Amino acid sequence: VANVPEGLLATVTVSLTLTAQRMAIKKVLVKNLEAVETLGSTNVIASDKTGTLTQNIMTVQHIWYDGGVKLANGLGEGVADQKSATMQYVRNCISLCTTATFIDE
Repeated sequence: VANVPEGLLATVTVSLTLTAQRMAIKKVLVKNLEAVETLGSTNVIASDKTGTLTQNIMTVQHIWYDGGVKLANGLGEGVADQKSATMQYVRNCISLCTTATFIDE
């Protein structure tokens, strides 16, 4: 108790109150305080823009095989050759190990 500064409790209380007010203005409803504490100690939040959250689908953009990165679909140089033996092997592995489906364009 002797190591805790006198103003620490008041400072923490005021900080939490101000934060709760700002969150309430933004219509944030906190059901689990532990989640807020975890979010407060987070340094990096990684998100994706592929439609996983909005459309509930995940789309492959690039594939690594034969020692290089290839575009999963499209036209031109650097696009994965869907007919190559290695690509067929990759497709088989993906199909057997996941619930992924391939849409040929």
